[in-house]
Amino acid sequence: MGLWRLILAWLVIAVHTQGYEKLFVVEIGTIAVATFFFISGFLMPLAYTEHYESYGFINGIRRFYINRFLRIFPLYWVSCLLMTPTFFIGENSVFSGHPLTVELLNPVIWLQNIILLGLNQSQMWGAYYRINNPAWTLDVELQYYLLVPVIILLSARFRVVVSTFLIVALFVSIYLFFFPAGLVDIDRSFLSWSFCFILGYAFHRLEKMQLLFKTKRVSVTVSAIILLAAFVLDNEKIVSFLFILSFISFSAYLLVKQKEYKFSGYDKFIGDLSYPTYILHSFALGKINSTLFNTGISDYISRKSPIAAYGITLFLNIGLSTFLAYFCLMSLIKPIERFRASFKATVPIIQGV
Repeated sequence: MGLWRLILAWLVIAVHTQGYEKLFVVEIGTIAVATFFFISGFLMPLAYTEHYESYGFINGIRRFYINRFLRIFPLYWVSCLLMTPTFFIGENSVFSGHPLTVELLNPVIWLQNIILLGLNQSQMWGAYYRINNPAWTLDVELQYYLLVPVIILLSARFRVVVSTFLIVALFVSIYLFFFPAGLVDIDRSFLSWSFCFILGYAFHRLEKMQLLFKTKRVSVTVSAIILLAAFVLDNEKIVSFLFILSFISFSAYLLVKQKEYKFSGYDKFIGDLSYPTYILHSFALGKINSTLFNTGISDYISRKSPIAAYGITLFLNIGLSTFLAYFCLMSLIKPIERFRASFKATVPIIQGV
């Protein structure tokens, strides 16, 4: 599972590497992000019930929220600090169009990005500007984190009501996936992506479903059938959705095996690289792109072979992003992890969450 999570982060880098749009049709970035959300949908209620529920609701959610804060915010703020100078000195990131603008002179923008929760709700803030573009997914994740303890508590008392609510939200979310509202407040909210989290949450609760995905044969067969259907269709949204289901099926198998056998030390270490690789990749891509452009290497290789240019750039982007992730993991995340461990009540079934 650790390697799989890192590969998903690399797939997002692949989408943001120059030349992707000329070579691929499938929305790999969307597929990878949706798969991340499914994994979180499974892991977060598992983490809460194993480590925090025994403290009681108030003390449990306090510990859970503090732990999640320590997991997300310190590294996110570091990524924003790294990105900020590029706006003022004129370097282009992979998301070009980030020179100094009026938005960056607005203190509300800075507050919006520092708080992170609600980052995508432009109507609330009166603006929508992300210092670190991929952070929009963190906002969606945080909205789910807030709901997890509440859903678990209410499910114990009002199971039918909660189940009905989640089923309705599931279908609304799927509808919004195929027919986006065209408003960032909705399209990048928890509601629009809740089908991924709800599927993960349901998989966590349904032990019989976990038993079904305990064997690799079932997972591979389901994934293969879904992918086969995707390749014979030509509707981009349907194909992307089928790819998401295929990736989710494979992730389900890995989650069950991980829950059964726990992390190996090596796999845990690889998995711990996934979040910093993801959140730091904008900075890395900006450095690689500006270097290749300023030296003329990018134009030269592109004229010879666009595929080669994309492959070399992707290799460099992944390499630098993962190196930065390793550096931050050892210097920042590991010390924080030791502190985070003090909030957990039991030895984790699944580590690294």
